[in-house]
Amino acid sequence: MKLTDKTARLTRFGDIYNQTFNTLRSTFLKLTRDEEQTNDLLQTAYIKLWEKLDELEDQGNYAPILYVYARNAFRDEVRKKCRHEIAQEELGYLAVGTSNTVAGNTELKEYEGIVQRIIEKMPLKRQRVYRMFKEDGLSYKNIALSLGISPKTVDNHLNEASKEIRRQVKLAYEVGSLSSVTVVLLTELLRG
Repeated sequence: MKLTDKTARLTRFGDIYNQTFNTLRSTFLKLTRDEEQTNDLLQTAYIKLWEKLDELEDQGNYAPILYVYARNAFRDEVRKKCRHEIAQEELGYLAVGTSNTVAGNTELKEYEGIVQRIIEKMPLKRQRVYRMFKEDGLSYKNIALSLGISPKTVDNHLNEASKEIRRQVKLAYEVGSLSSVTVVLLTELLRG
């Protein structure tokens, strides 16, 4: 049913809100134990319902779909919070690990040396692709045009280079020849 009349749409939305709000609020308040967070989740759910109201058929009970909307918003919020906490821990670890300038410079030199040695052991074309991408900042397309290869080949070379760096770092870490800060720096390199 397509609602073109604003009054009918508002009335329908108001009826759904009145029928579902108390139940959903109670459910999510038990889950979050935080009134403000619960209100934010429900607001997100009702906004999504409002946006999709014309697409939904009149089904009588809208609580299940609103529950899904609110649950998804809650999951997104938890994921975002976890990512934020992990990032804060990593930044704190890097800040503590490199607070001593001399130690920080030593770690950086160690890191650069390890990466250079690993790259130098790669096949020549892979070295060029890796350096063009990481050091020169060229796109897959530009590297492919420059070297006369396909973008998929560029992707393959970069994947193999990353695998080799990971393998070498893991091996060096297991042997105990890498400091923890160097491992963090190398991990950041592979993400970038």
